[in-house]
Amino acid sequence: MSSDTIEKRSWMDGFIRFFNRWMPNSMVIAYILTAIVVILALVFTKTPFVNFADNVPLQQLNTGVPANSVVEAWGAGFWSLLELAMQMSLILITGSVIAASPFVRMGLKKLARKPNNMGQAILLVMLIVPLFNWFHFGLGIMLGIHLGRHILMAAREKGYKMHNPLFVAILYGCGITGIGISQIAPVFGNSKGWIRDIIFRGRPEEFLAKVPEQVPYAETVFSLQNVILCIVALIVCFGAIYLIRPKKEENYVEPSNELYEEIETQQKLYTQVRPKPTSVAEALDNSPIVNFIVGAFGLVWVVRFFAVDGSLNFNNFNMLMLVIALLLSGTPNAFIRMVQMSLGQTWGVIIQFPFYAGIFGIITYTGLNRVFVEFFMSFATESNWPFLTYLYTSIVNIAVPNGAAKFMVVAPYAFEVAVENNVHLSKMILAYTAGDFSTNGFLPFWALPYLAMFKLDFKHILPYTAVGCTAVYVIFALFFAFII
Repeated sequence: MSSDTIEKRSWMDGFIRFFNRWMPNSMVIAYILTAIVVILALVFTKTPFVNFADNVPLQQLNTGVPANSVVEAWGAGFWSLLELAMQMSLILITGSVIAASPFVRMGLKKLARKPNNMGQAILLVMLIVPLFNWFHFGLGIMLGIHLGRHILMAAREKGYKMHNPLFVAILYGCGITGIGISQIAPVFGNSKGWIRDIIFRGRPEEFLAKVPEQVPYAETVFSLQNVILCIVALIVCFGAIYLIRPKKEENYVEPSNELYEEIETQQKLYTQVRPKPTSVAEALDNSPIVNFIVGAFGLVWVVRFFAVDGSLNFNNFNMLMLVIALLLSGTPNAFIRMVQMSLGQTWGVIIQFPFYAGIFGIITYTGLNRVFVEFFMSFATESNWPFLTYLYTSIVNIAVPNGAAKFMVVAPYAFEVAVENNVHLSKMILAYTAGDFSTNGFLPFWALPYLAMFKLDFKHILPYTAVGCTAVYVIFALFFAFII
């Protein structure tokens, strides 16, 4: 073994050990961020830590009247994002149910048998998963996981080897290369009045007059610039990861027997014959007719809605996906079982959102956002602000990996600086979204479902995701610095 190889391995081992030693879990990160924002509010605003006088009514806080204390601001914001937390949870849950439904599962199983070597398997993933991830990131995550597990089983049956860490890194990389229609900033921009009513609530009327009512998808995710950017980033990311693969098959880290046994057990559960019902209740629980009637009723609503309105926001987007999940899952019992299996992926959204909403409350209701705005306004220009927003968001993403929570922390002042500098909000939405996930390759937050379903630790895939992520980061940085 050459000295260069030993040095590279030593550096990578040290990099992994550093994160294992110093990176706490996502819940602790939320606590740390809260403490940091509290300190910033105390230092840069005149708001006291606590004041036992009467609270300022929320209606007045929303019109720009400052909170009496940092504690009051935190409490006023704490429950302000419950609707958003539910919306994000449903995106993950409905995506998981659709990916695990019988019709989709059988299609994935047939596709998984097409490749005859690892290179072909990676090409198949590259052609299919990013499209679904672009349309619905929850569906893309879960469909990629299910397809990947079927590919591993097919590879064992056909007799070709798979390098499990590299393969999982490729699957994970599908989520860090494209700005799609289900990601939070494009959805919010496309929702009429949302940016005005939520992000800029309490701003003066003369300021709101400069804010567009809506930033449609045609100016963000469907723009030619974004489509080209996504394709280039995808090719660069996968190419960078594949180039550092082990060149000899004997160096592959194959899936464990435990993983194969788990996949086989799960497939048996999916294909088991339903018992003959012994009561009316059991017949209803296991009747596809029930799901079909409810799903068809929901489908009528969806068709009517898009025929009359056509605008896409989180609520009607989730309605569409929920209707599809009901129709594809077969029976009420099957639907419930698949929902229960997906709940483990949503705990971070459910329990951490209130804490990030509290951070949003401190920033908004103490006037700290105004401090940020004035600081950035000192050097922001129409030409450099999208690039600076991309860099800033990508750094914040390391500490706040949840896109929705991060949006509520970053957008209020980043978008305000953009409006003051006549930067079109479509550029800001693209810059924020790219920064939102372009450093995910260094973080375990969104990798947790992959790691659990493929029996790996983050340190196993980090060498590959870090390389792919770095390549994507450079592509995005060049785009926002010189093209957009």
